[in-house]
Amino acid sequence: CGQTPAAARAAGCTFDLGTAAWLPPDCFDEELHAEFMSQGPWKFYHNTSDFVCGEDCLTYPEPSQLVPLETLDDISGYLSYFVWTDRRYHVSHCMYAWKLMHRQMEKGRKMDQILISWHHTAHCVDSMNRTYMSPEV
Repeated sequence: CGQTPAAARAAGCTFDLGTAAWLPPDCFDEELHAEFMSQGPWKFYHNTSDFVCGEDCLTYPEPSQLVPLETLDDISGYLSYFVWTDRRYHVSHCMYAWKLMHRQMEKGRKMDQILISWHHTAHCVDSMNRTYMSPEV
């Protein structure tokens, strides 16, 4: 989809908030994306040096730090540098990625290379384990 939002738009790509990436038409699932968006609201915050999420991630930045969703596609190439989100989005992103991979496989369609990597799957499993598994389990 190119290196910039302008290039992605020119290539006919769509910004997918569930994957936080620009996806070409063959990789974008409009129905699944609409389902993901309906589970919001999704909140993103400016990533500032004075805010550090602790292990529990139960404290959040001030509401003034909210990033409007409509601006995320313009900074999409720098999301991990400029914005922070909560654990709810992160876990939902992982579940969305797995659903998207499954649907793309069923349809014999292309898939985003980052999402299908073992590293991403292992990262998601680790994130979900930290979120839902207590030490007693």
